Amino acid sequence: MKKVAIVGVEGSGKTVMLAGLGDLYTNPDEEGLYLSPKNYETATYVSEKIARMRKGEWPTATAEDVLQGLDWTLCQRQWKGQRPKELCAVSCLDFAGEVYRYAFVRQEAPPADLANEIRALKDYVRAADDLVVLINLRDVIVHGTRDVRVQEAMWITNSILSYALDELDDRRMPRAAIVLSQADSYADTIRSCGGPKGVLKKYLPHVANNYDWLDVLAVSAVDRTVLDGNGNMVPAPDFQPTPLRVLMHWILRGLEAPGPQAGRTRASRPKMAVADGGKRSGVETRKTVLAALGVGLAVAGVAAWAFYRQHARNSAERTRLEARLDASEAKVRELERDVSSLQNEVSVREVEKNSVKGQLRKSQSEAASLRTEVSAEKTGKETAEGQLRKANGDVAGLKGRVAELEQELKTVAEDRDKAQKLVQQLLERLRAQTSGGRLTAGDKGKVAAVPKSDSRKKDFLIIEFDDAALDELLGPARTRAVTPHEMLVVRGRGAFARVIGKVRLRDWRQGTRFVVAEILRDWLQEPIEVGDVVRPD
Repeated sequence: MKKVAIVGVEGSGKTVMLAGLGDLYTNPDEEGLYLSPKNYETATYVSEKIARMRKGEWPTATAEDVLQGLDWTLCQRQWKGQRPKELCAVSCLDFAGEVYRYAFVRQEAPPADLANEIRALKDYVRAADDLVVLINLRDVIVHGTRDVRVQEAMWITNSILSYALDELDDRRMPRAAIVLSQADSYADTIRSCGGPKGVLKKYLPHVANNYDWLDVLAVSAVDRTVLDGNGNMVPAPDFQPTPLRVLMHWILRGLEAPGPQAGRTRASRPKMAVADGGKRSGVETRKTVLAALGVGLAVAGVAAWAFYRQHARNSAERTRLEARLDASEAKVRELERDVSSLQNEVSVREVEKNSVKGQLRKSQSEAASLRTEVSAEKTGKETAEGQLRKANGDVAGLKGRVAELEQELKTVAEDRDKAQKLVQQLLERLRAQTSGGRLTAGDKGKVAAVPKSDSRKKDFLIIEFDDAALDELLGPARTRAVTPHEMLVVRGRGAFARVIGKVRLRDWRQGTRFVVAEILRDWLQEPIEVGDVVRPD
């Protein structure tokens, strides 16, 4: 039986896709197709994951899923009373990410405890007649191949395809497809790129350059999503995994084997026999026999000529029919390609429709929220107007009291002015003595000395400030006291700069550019060294 294998690194979307595929084909569809689980684990896997999705949660792969083999048999119902036809085996044998890395990326020898798993993974890929390789669209579009994890995953995918499609004399090269998951979230991107292959060329050029001749499908496991309480898209309770029909159609196309070539048959020539009418004596008998023989030969010649003409006409007709049959087969193959393209286009349109529906539901939710806010603001406005009217009445009652107090205020006005002037003078003196200047952005100096590790003062260091930075800190006359600014300690320049830790300014050595600072141990990433740059936090 033909084997269809599904592989993909961690995070590629196998968990959701397999659950949706198993649920979609639990019961026979309109063509009688259904997936029959081969074991209890496969059946419970689908039911548990789908139940979680019906509750509005995206299932994630757990430790129990790793190394769990999921196996189905794709079957088709026949006429009533007949046994269902088994079409192919569909399976997914998952492995931990470390097994994929050692099997297809890393060059060093793997740990001994992974050797059997690596061998099983490679045998699983090699034994497949049809191979489905999953790639998560969100990873390559949002994070991009500059992300180390995404780049590693893409190289693993590239290596899996290279290993699976390696042409050897003793094996048949499998049929393969690259499947882009989470297509419902990126329908606009898929459309702008001209379809799934365009997405592959734009975001995964290394894979597209080597395998653009493979089928590329864009699928999603749900046809409808809703917003949860946190504003995240989750599966709707009544969702259906119908977008996965695109993948099933691809599997079915691989089962359509061409019919046997019709061999050319050689027309057998008729054998003729002349019956002897018996022995006759005399000349009349001989003449009669010769005449009959001549007539028979003439009739046989005419019949042979007619048979030859008919055979020639049959050969020409057969050649013409064979040419028409070849043209019809080519037309059928072209129509199949068109149907496949239309199916992919329908899938993309369904994804776009679901995306628009999600955006519409989000807009409706935002509109309802805005209406609630407007209603609350209107109620608040009415309350404020009532409070204003009450306040106006209170003001009228207080005007008389104000008139009484004005006279009293005049008597203390001079004392108040004197007190204000005195307070202003004291504040200026206090500001000059205790407040440091505000530091602008940029490098302000560098570490001049760091105590040895055995020093009792190892929590402090000395920073040499630039003149301009010291003026900002102490004022041009350098009469201000140092305030406990917290500053970053940076090592390196430009793109290679990194924060080592933080310090807090403590004291200034008068007459110099040196400032004593306390090392904030909670922020320390590496030991601070002489020459490290300091800048405001």
